Amino acid sequence: MVFEWITYTHNTQPIFYQIVLIIGSFKCVVTLLNFLYWLLTSLYIFYLSSPPDLKKTGEWAVVTGCTDDHKKNSKKQSAYLIEKYQIKTIIIKIDFGTASKELNQSIELILTQLDIGVLVNNVGMVVEYPIFFCDKDNTLTDIETMLNVCCRSFIKITHMVLPSMLERNRGVIINIASGAGLQPIPLLSIYSACKALMKTASQALDIEYNSSDLIIQTVTPFLIATKLSRMKKPRISVPSSDQFVEQAMRTIGKYSSTTGYFSHEIIAGMRQIMPVFIDQWFFFNITILRLKYGQRIKEKLNRSN
Repeated sequence: MVFEWITYTHNTQPIFYQIVLIIGSFKCVVTLLNFLYWLLTSLYIFYLSSPPDLKKTGEWAVVTGCTDDHKKNSKKQSAYLIEKYQIKTIIIKIDFGTASKELNQSIELILTQLDIGVLVNNVGMVVEYPIFFCDKDNTLTDIETMLNVCCRSFIKITHMVLPSMLERNRGVIINIASGAGLQPIPLLSIYSACKALMKTASQALDIEYNSSDLIIQTVTPFLIATKLSRMKKPRISVPSSDQFVEQAMRTIGKYSSTTGYFSHEIIAGMRQIMPVFIDQWFFFNITILRLKYGQRIKEKLNRSN
């Protein structure tokens, strides 16, 4: 009996290994084909496809945070749009960090009278440099301001605009979150949490109203060369705002959730297959470098004063 059992086991081992080899090879082929399909589709969408005709959605587009916080820049941007595209513009000056109930009501009165086809929730803010939660410079006032700008503004403006879009059964809402909301970022805890809230709420709204003809898109970019990111020069993985918008526009109606830029899609894909501890270690150390840079800037300012 012992000899027969050993012989039986010995004879079945090659069959078992062959089955495993076939399954493994099949899995590798499927993975490779899926990757090639994703790569070709992404290249087409980000570089070759045409953006949708948003004029069909309505007469007006509302963009929050379309310039920095200087009013003269808002007027300059308005003049540029009027001259280049021969369109009307309305500037609504809002400090989302301290917006009162009365101001919100006046904004709602204006927005509900317009045929809004596109809403881009873009306004945001980030701390001057990464900071520990209990650092004396991280005051409750600063935290409250960030919650107002990054979270409450998105919820309030969307709640003002969405009902009329649903009534007309047309419209596009684009919510600009951040790659920082894809996982907890130490030293940027409040900002990371705000962007995670925006991403989750945006995706939930997309599911809630997927039976309508509305498009609700979540965009989670990584670094873009803007004043907010404090990155001055564009690179392969850090596009200018114009480069980013050119590609992100092509994704509307094609991706309900996207980073908005091809190289950022590559980064997001690599993070998904990377072990979590490596991903966390990498971003934590990058944040530490930014913290040290911020501390040097702070010390320099203190010396100059």
